[in-house]
Amino acid sequence: MQFTRPFLLTIILLSTSILWAAPQKCPSETTSVPATITGTLEYHPGVYAWYGIRPTQPLCGQKVLQLDLSDNAAFRETHRFVNCEVTATGSLFVPVAESGSTSLGITDAHIQPGKTCKPGQPLPDYSAIPIPPTLHQYKVTATYNPRTFDFSAQAHNGSSGQSLSPWQTYVSDLGNDSRDLQRMYCANGFEASAPKNALGQPDLQANVDPDDSQAIEVAIPTDATVQLSFLCTRSVPAEKQ
Repeated sequence: MQFTRPFLLTIILLSTSILWAAPQKCPSETTSVPATITGTLEYHPGVYAWYGIRPTQPLCGQKVLQLDLSDNAAFRETHRFVNCEVTATGSLFVPVAESGSTSLGITDAHIQPGKTCKPGQPLPDYSAIPIPPTLHQYKVTATYNPRTFDFSAQAHNGSSGQSLSPWQTYVSDLGNDSRDLQRMYCANGFEASAPKNALGQPDLQANVDPDDSQAIEVAIPTDATVQLSFLCTRSVPAEKQ
């Protein structure tokens, strides 16, 4: 049988449409699959801050996919594209249950903003802001809410009581994957003192991390806000740093 030219063209177009419409394969707990996903970039702040991409339609049953970025610089830079339409290229994977913020993620995600995106500012690198070399000691009052994973702090000069800002230069935070342990850090070159419980929780366990004198280690209760105060004292003379 001889096919006409329009009929052949129709077959080619239908075949191409089927290929284009092929569904994205879903990963398992032991395998990942290549993926290129387009959607809106979201930022979820807090101790466990993360970015997600929200496709127009749910993917593998998920409305939002967590982005696993390569390093801190990439994490800060990605903030420029929040609320933009972006395309994320990487591999779909199933995060570990305790550490993932969603049930599906994209590892080693490369982000390409859409043509209509108007980039904003990256997240600041607070560790790059210098601390005055004359500062010998400062006091930190840190607050952590385990229900929302919000962390905030105040820092004051230990001698004058003057407020130090931005506070993120003087104290930082890090949670563990199980979300039952919190570490609060003095700036590099400073050592922490034994923390004081500012809210009077009788069973709260908090101490200087025995493996890191720069850090305060706190066992987090399931539903109670934690507030601690501690001193950060320069461990070496400023001129030797």
